[in-house]
Amino acid sequence: MALGFSVNVYGTVNEQPPYSADATTGNLPSVQDWNSSARGNVPTTTPNIWGISPGAVIAGGVFCYGVIEIPAAGLNQFSTKYLVRETPAQLATLRG
Repeated sequence: MALGFSVNVYGTVNEQPPYSADATTGNLPSVQDWNSSARGNVPTTTPNIWGISPGAVIAGGVFCYGVIEIPAAGLNQFSTKYLVRETPAQLATLRG
């Protein structure tokens, strides 16, 4: 099993699952999207993977279908949720 996998990250999400984009605009509430994507390395053992129904549109017209949640690593800390283009099934394949 691999120790991690790489994905392009397009921003962070500040809400709790389940995630559902607005049916009219395709926007996902409380997203902090970045001006460009960043390549992120994700450990295979710790993340939670969530889907976005039916997919969210962020700045630049990028469609995102998944959220990777990295759990907090200490007391009084919050998890970080990253917005990605891959679906949960694709992320599970990458995860191994």
